[in-house]
Amino acid sequence: MGTYGRLVRTAFGVAAIALCQVGFAEEIGSKEFDRSTACLTARLLLERVRQDILSEPSDPAILTAVLTNAPSRYLDPKQAREALRATYRDSVVSRYAAEADAVLTKLSHGVQPSKLLGEAFVEESRTLPAGKLDEAVRRDYDRVFSKARETACALQRQLFVSSVRPTEEEFETRSREELLQLLTERISAEQIMPVFEENVPYLTKVFAEPLVNEAKKQRNEQRQWLERTEVRSRTPDLMAAELSDGLAVYWRKREAERKEKGEIAYGLFPSIRSSIPQVAEQRSLQRLEQLIRETRLSMKPEDILAQIEASPREHRTLDDSIKAFRPLLQKQLKESVFSSISSMDGESEWQAEKPWLEETIGQNERICRVVAETIDNQFLPQVKAARETCSELQVRQLFPRLLDRSWHPEPALVDFACAQPDWDGTIREWREFAQMEDFARVAEEQPLMEESERNVLELVRRAFAFGRKARVRQHSIVDEQVESIRTALTDRRVDADLEVLVPFYREEVLKQWKDEYLGYLWEDIPEEERPEGYEQQYFDLFPSTQERIELRARSLLEVFEKEEAERREKEKLEEVRPEEKPIEEPEEKPEEKPEEKTPPPLEPVEVLCSFELLRENDQILIRCLADEQAIGRVYCTESRHDFQKRAPEAAREVSELFASYIRKSISEGVPLKVRTSVLVKDPFVYYGMITELSRVLRESVRAFESEGISIQLGGGIAAEDEP
Repeated sequence: MGTYGRLVRTAFGVAAIALCQVGFAEEIGSKEFDRSTACLTARLLLERVRQDILSEPSDPAILTAVLTNAPSRYLDPKQAREALRATYRDSVVSRYAAEADAVLTKLSHGVQPSKLLGEAFVEESRTLPAGKLDEAVRRDYDRVFSKARETACALQRQLFVSSVRPTEEEFETRSREELLQLLTERISAEQIMPVFEENVPYLTKVFAEPLVNEAKKQRNEQRQWLERTEVRSRTPDLMAAELSDGLAVYWRKREAERKEKGEIAYGLFPSIRSSIPQVAEQRSLQRLEQLIRETRLSMKPEDILAQIEASPREHRTLDDSIKAFRPLLQKQLKESVFSSISSMDGESEWQAEKPWLEETIGQNERICRVVAETIDNQFLPQVKAARETCSELQVRQLFPRLLDRSWHPEPALVDFACAQPDWDGTIREWREFAQMEDFARVAEEQPLMEESERNVLELVRRAFAFGRKARVRQHSIVDEQVESIRTALTDRRVDADLEVLVPFYREEVLKQWKDEYLGYLWEDIPEEERPEGYEQQYFDLFPSTQERIELRARSLLEVFEKEEAERREKEKLEEVRPEEKPIEEPEEKPEEKPEEKTPPPLEPVEVLCSFELLRENDQILIRCLADEQAIGRVYCTESRHDFQKRAPEAAREVSELFASYIRKSISEGVPLKVRTSVLVKDPFVYYGMITELSRVLRESVRAFESEGISIQLGGGIAAEDEP
């Protein structure tokens, strides 16, 4: 009653008077005495007790005792929190009931409270209002439970340590080895006690992890010994027995060392025991594989060459040659390996190992693959060298005219190939050309090796590239002669007749071509490598060159005739005599103001717009330059299927770059005199791309002329030497 002493003392006087009056009334037998004063005093005291009980949380020790007395029922913290909520509520009710009984007993002064105050009053006084009780539990329970749970877990951890550690008597009376054994047994027991969930990490960290880590460490040590220790045996069975015996001896020694140091020692792990046969098999195969790779095969290059030359049909491809030589090399490799093993091992060991080696080399997939790789690595370079030699002999014997450059495709055939969108694809189909039917027949009748096929294709490609080089240069000469032919027309050195102009134009082109073609075509080829009669190759003009001459002549003639018509019209106007006018008296002229001088017109700026065509990463690259300054670049695919669709798009993009540059310069007030040049820097650029680009550029110029913008075009198509 210490908590409520002051309250009791405050009301004691009133309560004592009331109780004395009640006692006196009973003594005299009066039943009309009013008990209201005594009940009022008791209610005042009990209300204060209720407030104090509900405002102060119960002691967490109540819940701690429940948790520690039956831990198996409260392992999960969430479940324990819900399960003990009712216990906490009952503890609050019980605490209040005890306080209420104490207050009533004190006030009764030895009289039974129920007799003094009535049964109903006493029962009512010992209960708490349900609403206020629930509110107090909600407010205080979680905090009280957390503190009680923390205390219970700490007590359990102390119990863990005390239950595992050795007692003083044990420490004094037992050796170090005995103590370690005792502690191991205690920790490894199936269950010491029910463990709170919060203490599971503690147990794992303090006890389980060190034991598990040590077990893992020792198991890895056993595995490493098994995989790395040198053994003498070669076959899986013999090696497994040797490894098993050796590991047992080694591990007994390691156990003794650990026990001497006071460390935990495990025996051989079941997984290690069961893996011995598999490890032995893998190590046996690994030793055999290493021996195979170290074996050196010997076969003379001249023997390889002789066999290929003797039966070329059996050696069309490299795989055919490897297939033909492999049985012989496999036999040689097997004999070398067996010889090495028998020399390293004794006779008895060799006889025990031989059956397994015979079966493994012939049937084991891994070893068969190693044998094939060893043969390929050592023998493949020799076979390739021999095949290249045979290929050179084949080409020299069967295609001498291609090799010495004495054969060349006719100009019409070169024109045909250049007109195709896929130059390289067209050349690959060289067997379809009528001019090459003799070569095609030889290729069909003779067993050409795949290297010979490639070499012949390269020779054909070289011959066509040579013809295309001549063709491109002839076209360039046609364009270069435009100004000189125009001058000849103007100077009347040639009649303005197409039938006269075309032969004249042709002679001028042919004259320039004859002056330079030998140096242009053959300057990079040494004299001794030139074929007999090389001077006659592409001596005349290509059909496409003659067509180009006729087109240029028609164009020049049209322009010339137009200019002549304008000139004659002008002369007629000048010949008409002006009419005589009557003489008039001169009139006084007003004073004229000096005219403002207008600045002279700006001289046009000459600009060379170049379009360079080359190949880059299997694509055609068109670089657009204005006086060697880049204004853009466009790519076009070389794919046969996509070229015809992409080429017009690429040409239009180039035309747009060209037009954008012209319009920008004009907007800045700079008059231009533009010349264009299409420069083919790679002879393997499709001619179709060149044609399409030239067409689109002409359309762009005509569009400018329709807007009243005059652009003087000059230059033409040129080609650099082949790389």
